[in-house]
Amino acid sequence: MIKIGGVNIDVSHPKAFATNLEAHNINMRYEYIFNDGFRSDGEVNWFINRFKLKSRADSIEEMADKVDIGFIQSCNWDKHIDQAMPFIQKGKPVFIDKPIVGSMKDIERIEKLVEEGARILGSSSLRYSKEIKEFLSRPVEERGDIISIFGTSGVDEFNYSVHIVEAMSALAGAKGKSCQYIGK
Repeated sequence: MIKIGGVNIDVSHPKAFATNLEAHNINMRYEYIFNDGFRSDGEVNWFINRFKLKSRADSIEEMADKVDIGFIQSCNWDKHIDQAMPFIQKGKPVFIDKPIVGSMKDIERIEKLVEEGARILGSSSLRYSKEIKEFLSRPVEERGDIISIFGTSGVDEFNYSVHIVEAMSALAGAKGKSCQYIGK
């Protein structure tokens, strides 16, 4: 069983992830939660009880000792790297929910940590969607060559463009090198 240590449940993803892990019998589950976000004790206790976590952690450092991976799911991206550091310092992988960071300074910090061996993931599940996998599994003769890809985000671009970039990267079969916002 892969043990997840969750840092905050500020966004909807922790509940969605925990529900899907449970529903699909995936060998991974939230074991501990640390909360210094805006969720109330009642909301955090509900999450702990609903998903049968072992307990609420008093610190991220304490939790990092007890789990296999850290999930940073705070709304304040200015804290994401600092919240991830206890896991990174213990050689454990970290998933940082979107947006991973909010400044070039923090992007450079993430790059440096990865160059030094940290395992950090931030992604959209659209990269791994059933529809894209099924489309790409069809022979080129049947589906045709991918000549160009256009994507749009129906919500705010800052928080949700990652979904389009990830889907496009999966379709193109390559890592994105750059992306450009061309306006509304």
